[in-house]
Amino acid sequence: MSDLEHRVGVKEANLVVRNLRLCKVTDENCDALIEEIDRLFGIDEVSYNIRENVIHLAYDATHLNLEGIETVIRKHGADLHNDWWTHTK
Repeated sequence: MSDLEHRVGVKEANLVVRNLRLCKVTDENCDALIEEIDRLFGIDEVSYNIRENVIHLAYDATHLNLEGIETVIRKHGADLHNDWWTHTK
């Protein structure tokens, strides 16, 4: 992929891809949560698998970090799943 195949502000060399399990995601907060994350500068792609409770994120690490994304997740009443693998990622 080239930089032209990503959103504005996202460079291939700085792209980080994460799949994280979440908890406390409901039908009421899911759409708003994904929409707000999707509007963040530096996000290339975001999706949520409601059956597996996993959020897929692709972002440019020079513009955005996981702590900033976690803040948005918690703002909507959800949280990272409290297991070893999710915290290791």
